[in-house]
Amino acid sequence: MIIKEYRFQMTQRADGMDIARFGKFEASSRNGASCKLARILVEAGANDAPVLMMRGTVACVRYRSLHWLATKTISEATGHPRMVDWVAFERRDLSDEVAE
Repeated sequence: MIIKEYRFQMTQRADGMDIARFGKFEASSRNGASCKLARILVEAGANDAPVLMMRGTVACVRYRSLHWLATKTISEATGHPRMVDWVAFERRDLSDEVAE
């Protein structure tokens, strides 16, 4: 199925974690839940289309590309939130490092 526009439902838990939902997919993050959800959807094979973020029935942010959003995350390193390039953590085999 080709999606023409993704509508992410955005909510926030009592502990401050952001939640982004689209259909059966969900992502949570302290910052950047929408970016994380975009990565999940792209990994699942989603086509590229605009993304509209909704809080209830109110549209709050629109991005032109799901695939572009998947390459971003939110950083607070400078004291205020800003969108930056996402870098995956390096996956290592820790079995040799774990003491038995």
